[in-house]
Amino acid sequence: MGLDLPVSTLADQVTWATDLLRPVWRAAIAEVLASKVMHLDATGLPVLDREIAGGKRLGALWGYVGSANVAAYVYTSTGSAKAQRNGEIGPADMLALRSGYTVADASNLFDPSFKRPDLIECACNMHARRYFRQSARRGRHASGFADCRLQEDLRDRVGDCRARPDEKLAARKERSRPVFAELGAWCRTYKPHEPPASLLGAAIRYFTNHEVALGRFLEAGEVPPDNGVVERLHVRAALTRKNFLFAGSDAGGDRAAIAFTILSCCRIVGVNAVDYLADVLPRLARRVRLRDVPALLPSRRRANG
Repeated sequence: MGLDLPVSTLADQVTWATDLLRPVWRAAIAEVLASKVMHLDATGLPVLDREIAGGKRLGALWGYVGSANVAAYVYTSTGSAKAQRNGEIGPADMLALRSGYTVADASNLFDPSFKRPDLIECACNMHARRYFRQSARRGRHASGFADCRLQEDLRDRVGDCRARPDEKLAARKERSRPVFAELGAWCRTYKPHEPPASLLGAAIRYFTNHEVALGRFLEAGEVPPDNGVVERLHVRAALTRKNFLFAGSDAGGDRAAIAFTILSCCRIVGVNAVDYLADVLPRLARRVRLRDVPALLPSRRRANG
């Protein structure tokens, strides 16, 4: 904006703004948890810690995206599944609060959570494809087949991305299911003959170990074939991290999660974040009834014009 402001003043403004936005952040978390399909994925956030050697440790920003055009970030002081400090919400704690389809990378952090029958694991075909692509780049031409097959599966075979779930499911059953089955058969054929430590062996093992979860998008039209929606939101966090480098404390990590939540919600529904904040922050500075807070989410304001 062309203003020359001290860093301390800017930091104070971030503190003030995120404190006001905290109720909206909580409303976003509630909507994400209530969504029929929820995505989750993490990106790192370095945090200053003068009590340890090196003075810095790696925290995590856990991104969650719901099926109702809403996203939420939650900061944790470590990459562990469970909370490590008072009031912290780890991914396992979040998963304990919901049921239904949940799209996540095949991390062993989530294995205990997905043992519950009401929490349905949906894996990311984009991750499976990356393993095959890495192998293909090393000259394993057989990997190109799997890479091509997964590329086909990653596309929703309906021209309009706004197609109804039943239309998507019908198209997937007709076009994607045979391709997915062919790839599964191919992996089981190659698996006994490929060293597990090789890139192709690791790719095949990843696919066969998680084949049920990877194929979940063939069972419900609401379930996407990959976790791309939340991974794309991480780009904003990664780019800005190059500027601010680290959070000054765990409290700073919490504020970063609130800020990225609001920015991500605006991005998903195509709302200008600056205009949104200029409108909502003065409202929050006055008295707002708790029941009226969800109406301040970017998705609600976009729907209401």
